[in-house]
Amino acid sequence: MRPGPVEEVKKLSGPEIVATTKAKQEAATGLIFALAEDLGQAFIELRRIRQPDGTMATELAQSKAYRDLYGHLWAAYKSRFQKLMGTLGYDVGFVFDKDSKFETRATEFLAQHPDIDASLVDRVRNDRAGWQKALADYRNDGEHNTTVPLFNGHPMHDQRSAEVIFSNVWHEIEDIFIACMVEEFGKQLTIFEIPKADRDPSAQKIRGGRITRP
Repeated sequence: MRPGPVEEVKKLSGPEIVATTKAKQEAATGLIFALAEDLGQAFIELRRIRQPDGTMATELAQSKAYRDLYGHLWAAYKSRFQKLMGTLGYDVGFVFDKDSKFETRATEFLAQHPDIDASLVDRVRNDRAGWQKALADYRNDGEHNTTVPLFNGHPMHDQRSAEVIFSNVWHEIEDIFIACMVEEFGKQLTIFEIPKADRDPSAQKIRGGRITRP
């Protein structure tokens, strides 16, 4: 199993790693922890969905758990992460732009950062048409639809959907971040996944929504 999202955000995007100047470090620090906080809150809601207790006895409580989960994920992805990357010099707004502007802005992004592999945009394009659209539509419906409640009849109100969206969001954050940092540092930085058998057993893990050590 891969490390949890909060752990990876803090380890992979520590300000001393991603920011090459003191000003960038100071600006990035708060954004990194805000991003980790939203992912952590989403993780807490996912745990509630996995193991519902007495507080999940009603449809309203169940609906709230899903809405809070997806709300924190969208805030982490669209707001916190986008602002963090902008602070670090990478305008990833094309990821969230309208379809009519996506291709133009994606092309501009690659032109500004020629060392970033174009396959990143291909992955983003596919994700926009899949899980990202589903999450964005859910959030828009929840904020702007004032006539139809989002009770448990919603197709995204099931554990499988929650697991998939959660995993996709933080892996997308990871993929975009890594692609940009490889471009930022060039040959000075090589990022790879450590096999489970070779990982440090003392590394932090997520337990009960908190970062702890074994």
